[in-house]
Amino acid sequence: MKLRRGVVAVIRNEKGEVLTFERSDNRGVWQFPQGGVENGESPEDALLRELTEEVGTSDVRIIKRSEGTTFYLWPEHRRVGRVNLYDGQEHIWFLCEFLPGAGPRLETADGTFSASEWTDTDNVVGRNVDWKRPSMSQGLRHLGIVS
Repeated sequence: MKLRRGVVAVIRNEKGEVLTFERSDNRGVWQFPQGGVENGESPEDALLRELTEEVGTSDVRIIKRSEGTTFYLWPEHRRVGRVNLYDGQEHIWFLCEFLPGAGPRLETADGTFSASEWTDTDNVVGRNVDWKRPSMSQGLRHLGIVS
């Protein structure tokens, strides 16, 4: 099993809500910003790069990095054409908060997401695709923000 190394950013506000994003290519599916770690890049550098690309800003403070990782496998229909690449992704999770005055700027981002929404952690997992839900639940537990 070949897994692509990656990172996930969970951005929390002072109310304890987390910022979720609706995918542009799959309306109704909400997730956290995530992406791969490039060769020679630290997970922290990958996190900031992915936030800039997908959210339009990397103006965050990292609060916590997960000690463990999570993974998911792509469904078979998603693996078609990915010969000799990866079977899924393995992620390090980061809990972050925006710096004062910062927030998502989707109009300057790469178009991965069409909308953002602050929500309670109880509302996050069920709004993602079913094959990512166990990994998402585990990642939130790694960060200590759900039990």
